[in-house]
Amino acid sequence: MYLMSHDEIRHGGWDDSCARRHLTCGQMLADNARKCVEIIQRTDPGKPIVAWNDMFDTFHNARKQGPMYLAKGDGPWADSWEGLPASVMIATWNDRSADSLRFFADRGHPQILAGYYDADPRRIVAWLKLAAEVQGVRGVIYTTWVGDYSKLEAFMEHVRKFERQ
Repeated sequence: MYLMSHDEIRHGGWDDSCARRHLTCGQMLADNARKCVEIIQRTDPGKPIVAWNDMFDTFHNARKQGPMYLAKGDGPWADSWEGLPASVMIATWNDRSADSLRFFADRGHPQILAGYYDADPRRIVAWLKLAAEVQGVRGVIYTTWVGDYSKLEAFMEHVRKFERQ
């Protein structure tokens, strides 16, 4: 499996190499993601490809309007999702948005929920309830920023309990 690292991009569109392309940040990101997918498929055909949701999610960092950190333009990362074929699985970490889940489901992407983030592991239950109403959610991953795996068992117990219901 390949996990592309197109996440939490905070700036773009300002240098000459970007300006000469006459594309938005989102269009450049779409182009880059498309090329990365093509390289992976050509180099290692048939392997699953996963992308984090945030930079391709109109309900997260790729919203259509408003500023985004130091990226140039209004809604600078909009349309970035156009670079992801539906075969790319999305690791969705916007755990408070059913809209994010539906956005990718409507585009035909399989998804996994990237939960935990060093918070109460019970938070996954509410998210699993949201995800149960969306097509294509395939599973969950335990995600930690600080290397804390002490809550992994509790997290998975909440997932297993939800699955038994």
